Amino acid sequence: GRFPKLRRFDLGSTAYMASGQLATFATALGVEGAPSLQELVIPFGGSEENPNPEGVAALATALSSGHLSELRGLEIAARPDMTKEAFEGFSRSLAAGKTSLLQTLDLSLNADNSGDGVGNLADGIRGGRLRSLVSIRLAASCITPPLWRGNSVRALGLAL
Repeated sequence: GRFPKLRRFDLGSTAYMASGQLATFATALGVEGAPSLQELVIPFGGSEENPNPEGVAALATALSSGHLSELRGLEIAARPDMTKEAFEGFSRSLAAGKTSLLQTLDLSLNADNSGDGVGNLADGIRGGRLRSLVSIRLAASCITPPLWRGNSVRALGLAL
């Protein structure tokens, strides 16, 4: 990348980032990476009327690629484009172990879109692939039956 010593990249926790913008940014991260990036903040964004998960999927790919292996903090604001399928893929990428130095995870999500994502995170923690975590914040819009389905929250508690 052009900024090999960049440690923190905050795209603005009060800003807006469209799905296409996130896709472009995350795709570039997945290709060129940011070898020394330790903290990443992704702002609110996406359309509620027509959620397009391509940006979240591209971020998941960037995480799986190993190009963000130095990442220690990840914050993602509530995003309508974090659909059920996108969150499940994103959480699988996190749990894969390519970001084993991750210490802080701060996610805001719609509980109705949680699917198996929380369970995927629990699997990563239980398997030791997220062993550096010291802080997890899952800010669900509300506790609804989809969040409890499959005992995902219970699995997360047991993994801790």
